[in-house]
Amino acid sequence: ELSHPIIVDIHAIVEDERGVSLVFERLAGRALDVVLAERGRLKLPEIKRILQSVCDGLAYAHAHDVIHRDLKPSNVMLLDDGGVKLLDFGISRHAANASSKPATQTVTGTPHYMAPEQEYGAVRKESDVFSLGAVLYEMLTGLRRFEADTEAETLRRVRQLEIEPPSRYHAALDDKVD
Repeated sequence: ELSHPIIVDIHAIVEDERGVSLVFERLAGRALDVVLAERGRLKLPEIKRILQSVCDGLAYAHAHDVIHRDLKPSNVMLLDDGGVKLLDFGISRHAANASSKPATQTVTGTPHYMAPEQEYGAVRKESDVFSLGAVLYEMLTGLRRFEADTEAETLRRVRQLEIEPPSRYHAALDDKVD
């Protein structure tokens, strides 16, 4: 349903005895998580460019009542030509359906990046914005915002919104970034 330059195109959905497969457009580039693993953190001009592109794609999806629900660095592709693509709307949900469904105990998303309400099955557009903030934090610091040894501890840190200001890790970042 979504057609936007920042959102990866799905060419076909194939279902057979093995299950359902998606055929995406071919992209030349690397996922943001790979770039972060190699370089640590990114420089502010590059962060702004990536963030603007992802915000454009999310705004388009949200305007069409689609919530991504799993925004994280591995779902942001940095293309060789300088472009950015938002990937993996595989667990996305229409906003109308998301808000009308009762909360469940099913966790959908990646704990390091998901909004606290997702732990209880509740998702809304703001959940994607929260996740984008966690991705931004990692681009700024090279560290996951809610890192812990176990998934349960990660979820606890997300619920408590335990966070260190980015400037604590890099003096070049000022309190405006914090």
